Amino acid sequence: MFFLSFGCEQRYLSNPDFCALMIADGESLKAEDLAKLNAGLIASEEYERLVRLRENSTLTICALSILKTKENQNF
Repeated sequence: MFFLSFGCEQRYLSNPDFCALMIADGESLKAEDLAKLNAGLIASEEYERLVRLRENSTLTICALSILKTKENQNF
C-alpha cells in the first residue's frame, strides 16, 4: 500500500473557462427570452423570473467552477 501513495502529488484544479461559457450561454438565452417577450409569447413576469433564475444559476456555477478542488492522481 505504501508504494501506491509514494510519489503522489496533490494538484488543485479550477475551471474559470466554464464560468465564461455559462455567462455567454445565459446572455444568449436571455436574448431569446426577450424576443419571446416582445413577440407576446411570454408575460413580463415570466421573463423576469427566467432572468433571475438564470442569473442565480450562473452565479452558483461560476462560484463552483472557480473554486479550486483537489485532483486525485491515483486514479
